[in-house]
Amino acid sequence: MVSFNIPGGGCYKGTGAFTIRANGVAIREYTSVESPDYAQFDNDGIAGRWSKSITAADFSAFGQAWQGGTGPASCHDYDGNNAMNAGDFSIFGAVWDQGLRNCP
Repeated sequence: MVSFNIPGGGCYKGTGAFTIRANGVAIREYTSVESPDYAQFDNDGIAGRWSKSITAADFSAFGQAWQGGTGPASCHDYDGNNAMNAGDFSIFGAVWDQGLRNCP
């Protein structure tokens, strides 16, 4: 078992968003990476819309994507189920910390 804590932020959706390799061999590939510090509510990822800290702008963007728990997939779909729901709210809430949290 291996645990990673990789610094970063924002939203990227596309081939090769994140790849885990061992000795040059791809073990697992992800096509999207989403972070609660993304201050936009689209589903594509706009460069430069993250800050490595969770702020009121991120809270607002999450709220716009949330749409009362019925929103479609977005850059705030943290559990990857193509919808905004209680799982995403729980993940965002865990890192919100009243807007004072800095990402590593």
